Amino acid sequence: MMMSPKRTSAGYYVFEIDWTAKLGFRIDRSAETKSLREYNALVALLWELRENGQVEVLRAFARGEVAIAELKQAKKAKRLKSDTLLADLALYQPLWHRPAVCPRRKDPTAAHGEACLGAIDRVLPRLGKSPATRTRYAQSFAKLRAVAGDELGLLPDSAQVRDLESIDWTQVRARWTVTVKRRAVAGDSQAARRAGYVLEQRPASAADWNHLARALSAFLSALLGDVYHPRRRAIIKRLEREKETARTPTIAPVFWDLVRALPEHARAPIVVLAATGMRIGEYLAPTLRLRPEGHAIDTTGKTGEKTYQVAPELWPWVEHAVPPPLQRRWLYLYFKRAARAVGRPELTIHDLRHLFAQVAKAEGVPTADTQQALGQATPGITRAYEMEDRKAEVAQAVARGLTKRREAPPRPTPDDTPGRRSGIPRGPTNGTTDGAAGGSERAG
Repeated sequence: MMMSPKRTSAGYYVFEIDWTAKLGFRIDRSAETKSLREYNALVALLWELRENGQVEVLRAFARGEVAIAELKQAKKAKRLKSDTLLADLALYQPLWHRPAVCPRRKDPTAAHGEACLGAIDRVLPRLGKSPATRTRYAQSFAKLRAVAGDELGLLPDSAQVRDLESIDWTQVRARWTVTVKRRAVAGDSQAARRAGYVLEQRPASAADWNHLARALSAFLSALLGDVYHPRRRAIIKRLEREKETARTPTIAPVFWDLVRALPEHARAPIVVLAATGMRIGEYLAPTLRLRPEGHAIDTTGKTGEKTYQVAPELWPWVEHAVPPPLQRRWLYLYFKRAARAVGRPELTIHDLRHLFAQVAKAEGVPTADTQQALGQATPGITRAYEMEDRKAEVAQAVARGLTKRREAPPRPTPDDTPGRRSGIPRGPTNGTTDGAAGGSERAG
């Protein structure tokens, strides 16, 4: 299989192996070496894979999904005949992008090379159903590198995918914080405004930590090709997701008071978010488009393309809200001010999506129809949105029921006889000595 290989302009040898006739593919990529001796050894390694029936590994190598260094590691570990070789090679991939060997370090216009790309870089474009989901995954990975890599040194620049199995996730969770901006001086006085803001670190919420778990789960499933792969399940199990506290906001009673508390130019967007149940990101998406003839709004969100229907009587609000007169920051700011004004500072813009589901349920709309309108994956998610905080109503209903039972006179039980404690079993009554003794004892 030895041959006279071609060279690139930089002097590297290039594999030109044509296995189209028998295997259906050819290998045409750099051997990443300038030594003819090492090149021949690498060709022999590829031939050994072919002899061992590792065709899928060779296909992955031809596509650039497997690096030469990973094949060398597998040969050194004597695993070229393993049935799980392809998954093992994936676990030996570098986890992070390595700027030190990146071609863009010298030439910003160059493409990333095989040596600098990490497993996350290769897999991330295939994750999620929309760009918004991939962006959220990328944020979680960047934060993981900052915390577990730069701060704790558990996942350094040289880390491999398999290192995710052995790191101490308890340490990572303890340092998984968020930056909170707060007033240096409490109040709205001039002194407070002049003092500006200070930044402080607080533990991240359970939802923020679980976002990392979802990102790693999706990454490992795509990398290993199986959501049930034992190595993936072992890593996710050690990560230990946290239980998120479900919020059940009751916003319907104060909704129109909240709208009136908003500036006039901020009212239409809030009404449209409540009337459609769309997410704030979908409302502000550049693909937002109206279809007046069908009273519909087309947009793109975290789950792909979506269409929201609007009742004709609410369509004038839509015409005032599209295109959006405000961007995300000002919508949040005005909404929080209005929420404080109506005495509900805990409300968020996302609660308008809950409001849509709650009003639909109150009007008798089936959960399946609400699920379709909101574009949610399962009825369970929709039912959680339909719930609202009704603890006071439940307490009053229980009090009414208990009051009714208190007014009814208690009925005596058969055991409630004078001189006998209720609940103690009667003695035998079949004329035996024990029964007679028991009777005389009661008589006495």
